[in-house]
Amino acid sequence: MLDVAAGGGVVAIAAALAGAAEVTATEIDPRALDALRLNAEANGVTVTARLGDVLTDDEPVTADVVTAGDVFYSRDLSTRMMAFLQRAADRGATVLAGDPGRAYAPQGQRAVARYDIPTTHDLESTDSKLSTVWQLRRQDRAKPAGTGE
Repeated sequence: MLDVAAGGGVVAIAAALAGAAEVTATEIDPRALDALRLNAEANGVTVTARLGDVLTDDEPVTADVVTAGDVFYSRDLSTRMMAFLQRAADRGATVLAGDPGRAYAPQGQRAVARYDIPTTHDLESTDSKLSTVWQLRRQDRAKPAGTGE
């Protein structure tokens, strides 16, 4: 399991607690990885924490499950994230992206869950945000003409 832009590691830790054989969490913020390590230790689970921007890696995504949460808050990041997540989905991974209704959230994907998440007026202009978990689907690839496929 690979959790991209893991922050404090909530999703990665939940995956480890649910029995994932191997969990890796990536982050570009070293302080977030420090928090993730402390949170994993406090929960008695092992999460491999990696510092770096996996979106720029040319290495193939090999995880069976890939997650990302609240990462669609800018056009540039959303474009880069969706390209990365789509490569994983096209390879056959289960790809789940959580989003609280940001402007650049995935479109045309399958909503697999919705949650009303409490928030504060310090962060949002409302008491709660309807958040959606999207599952990215493989993109249909055009079959070459005359291949009989």
